[in-house]
Amino acid sequence: MAINKAMKAALKVLSYPDPDIKKSYKLIRRFDRIVAKRLKNPNCRIDNLTVEREGYPIPVRVFSPLNNKSKGVILFFHGGGWVNGDIESYTPTCIDIEEKLCRTVVSVDYRRAPEHKFPTAPEDCYAVAKKLFCGELLPEFLPEDIILMGDSAGGNLAAAVSLMAHDRGDFKPKRQILIYPATYNDHSPSSPFASIRENGTDYMLTSKRIVGYMKLYASKEEDLQSPYLAPLLAKDLHGQPDTLIISAQYCPLRDEGEEYGRRLADAGSNVSVFRMPNAIHGYFSLPIRLKLKKKTYSVIRRFLGDDRAAESQPKSWIKLDNAAKIFPPTTSKRDAKVFRFFCELNETVDPRALQAALDECIKSFPFYRSILKKGIFWYYFESTDIRPLVREEHKEPCSEIFNINRKDLLFEVSYYKKRINLEVYHALSDGGGAAKFFETLISLYLKKLYSKDLANLSVTDYDASGAEKQTDSFYKHYSKRKTVGVITPKRAYHIKGERLYSRPLCITEGEMPVSELLNKAHDYGVTLTAFLLAVFIKAIGGSMPAREKRKNIVIDVPVNLRNYFESKSARNFFGIIDIEYNFKEQPDDLESIIRYVNESMKQNLDKSKIAERMTGLTKMENLLPTRMLPVFVKDPGLKIANHFVEMGVTAAFSNIGKISMPEGTEKYINKFGVLCSTKRIQGCMCSFGGSFVITFTSPFVSTDIQCRFFRILTGLGINVRITSNLGSEKNAIL
Repeated sequence: MAINKAMKAALKVLSYPDPDIKKSYKLIRRFDRIVAKRLKNPNCRIDNLTVEREGYPIPVRVFSPLNNKSKGVILFFHGGGWVNGDIESYTPTCIDIEEKLCRTVVSVDYRRAPEHKFPTAPEDCYAVAKKLFCGELLPEFLPEDIILMGDSAGGNLAAAVSLMAHDRGDFKPKRQILIYPATYNDHSPSSPFASIRENGTDYMLTSKRIVGYMKLYASKEEDLQSPYLAPLLAKDLHGQPDTLIISAQYCPLRDEGEEYGRRLADAGSNVSVFRMPNAIHGYFSLPIRLKLKKKTYSVIRRFLGDDRAAESQPKSWIKLDNAAKIFPPTTSKRDAKVFRFFCELNETVDPRALQAALDECIKSFPFYRSILKKGIFWYYFESTDIRPLVREEHKEPCSEIFNINRKDLLFEVSYYKKRINLEVYHALSDGGGAAKFFETLISLYLKKLYSKDLANLSVTDYDASGAEKQTDSFYKHYSKRKTVGVITPKRAYHIKGERLYSRPLCITEGEMPVSELLNKAHDYGVTLTAFLLAVFIKAIGGSMPAREKRKNIVIDVPVNLRNYFESKSARNFFGIIDIEYNFKEQPDDLESIIRYVNESMKQNLDKSKIAERMTGLTKMENLLPTRMLPVFVKDPGLKIANHFVEMGVTAAFSNIGKISMPEGTEKYINKFGVLCSTKRIQGCMCSFGGSFVITFTSPFVSTDIQCRFFRILTGLGINVRITSNLGSEKNAIL
């Protein structure tokens, strides 16, 4: 809005009562707190932290985009003349910054004058900045991801922190954003800057108030000569970061801020100075929506390169593969359709090395940088410039990732102590594809962390191009061959019991030697998968009520189709076979179950039968009537179809197989594991080195079936070490 005569007259009236700042600052603080209370339901995550400095805990408030989809960090110092303003009054502004710039905002509640005079404020700010840049605060972000920012006195503090960093050598900021900053020590009528005289009486912030703030801030006259209080007094401005300075046309600090930009440019810094027309001091933190603020954010985004990046990276679209189409319409709070790989290392995870590894890994798997959107006829993947960020684990395993109302990546990488986790929404990839991503990620991480020992490490043996990794292998191998008819299984036994409410899943993890399992499977003359599946069926049968014995136990077993058809896809390429067993009609001893399961698996894993099933599903997808149905019709239809399929399933059992890591990395790794969200009991397993890990996930409180499973194994002489996330149940399992 232009400042016309009427507006100018109103501003003059508001500027007329020019009280002594020394007497009025406490009243202004109370007013700021009242205004801040208007905030309701912020669309971001807010965390309150502290940073210790000389025994004083500096309050820090972190504003994070939901699901941590952040492009970086803005370390923000609030304005208020070093006297007013605080973390509460600036919370709405910080939320705006987080939302408009898609970055995590770290707001610092530095100590204010007159209770704490210079240099307390810049030293508090510097202490937080040092912790942030050195990886002790939000370690998932790299130094180049961090931007200094502040308005008014906060702009002054941002410039001071940058000068202090250069002088002390603790860290090196790469970018800073200074909004109408105070940079000089003289705001009297004799100031060398014309804006003090032109704008110092009629535009809210008067030159008299600035002088009053300075007197409260400086503890002695010598302080006014410090470049950390007045950055324009710095004798050497070389080595300062790329800088954006935004001044306001009717601000008394306008000229000194712009002069600081010229001085930085003369010293060799890349500097952009933008004078916001028709703007007064403080407009950026006003609670009302202004076109000026929209324009300001546009200027900032151009400085950060966000607009140019969006223009230079054209979006691409990829249709969902055959297996993925069922996941979006059937995803629910009870079953998020998410699976997790984890790697337990021998040493505590270094978040910064992990973030650097993820940044490199995603370049090899560009398809993973996608969001899922709903089209007219099908869901589809759209490429995005969202940067995946590493974060310390903060939610339950296999929690929701996909939400149609949010534009988020479909995978997350987290860590906790010695564990690194990869969680994937199943529509993006299956276990076989995600395993390759995870192997690459862990290899890169170890290479960065142990660069001397692993200098010659070949990161992965997964020799595939970006195009091969995102190939739809269902479409590639589809042919109009004869297909099997619809198989209608007998009514399946359904496990019942009290469900968990305090947490989504009961997780029971069993670790055992691979050699002992293989020897036992060989004793029975069967594969490891057939042996363990038979043990699982035996465990379920042992908990079945007598009246339910007439029903079939039906186990869904995912099959990696890459073992049968040529494919290097990192997307979904799997099928499902059902293994059925009836305890009323068949023997209940383990040896009989093993023989039956082994024979059943041989029949179901015949390549021609697998090809027929795969072709049948792909053919159904490609029928013209199916393709032409809009998605709002398909979704309910797929839900109903999925419901009837689930009626014929008791549980699921998946063997990812052997995790392959480059030679030389074994000594840094303890074990790998995998687990999955589920509405029933599901077992997932994998091996690495000499360790074999089976993880059961269940929505039920009872762990009877899991106990039976591991007791059968221990009864056969296999050593099992068991852990669970249910504290009260842990002893019962053991």
